[in-house]
Amino acid sequence: QQLSVEGLVKITPRVGVFVREISVQEITDVYQIKTALEPLMASWAAERGSEEQRVAFHESLTDLEQAANHDDVPSYVRLLEQRREALLAMAASDGLRDALGVLAGRVRLLEFRDLSQAGRLAESATQHRAIADAIAAGDPEAAYTAMQAHLQHSTVRIQELLASVEDPAVTESPESSRRRRAARTPRRG
Repeated sequence: QQLSVEGLVKITPRVGVFVREISVQEITDVYQIKTALEPLMASWAAERGSEEQRVAFHESLTDLEQAANHDDVPSYVRLLEQRREALLAMAASDGLRDALGVLAGRVRLLEFRDLSQAGRLAESATQHRAIADAIAAGDPEAAYTAMQAHLQHSTVRIQELLASVEDPAVTESPESSRRRRAARTPRRG
């Protein structure tokens, strides 16, 4: 059901569940929407979060930087999701949570692939430090600007990734990619 809410699968009653492919245009649209919404999330987190929440958010940056230093992409992505949840809690907006929740699944695969590129974890960690510094300082404008810069950079990186990869599996879910490969593989028999 959660995958359906995120737009990753289509559930057809009495027929089955089908993995939906995500087009390059949809990915571009999703990143533009994230660039519009996530700076607002950071701004509200700086403005509405308690001092205790903001300090804890800043302190949790150490784990993110350690994952980056160890080139541990799975841990880094998991920590990013935790940090996003912390920002949403500080922003205290159910509407924002709902809007961003729908987008989360659509970018997860690309986020992982983007962060797996050489040097990308270090860039991302530096950008997240600027966001955390602004939020810890309780500066909504600086938080907005830092998150916006991060997302604009991420959007460019994703566009470069999509342009450089000829494999359509970049925009497919693992299940969809597996079905496509199976259709091309001759059966032995």
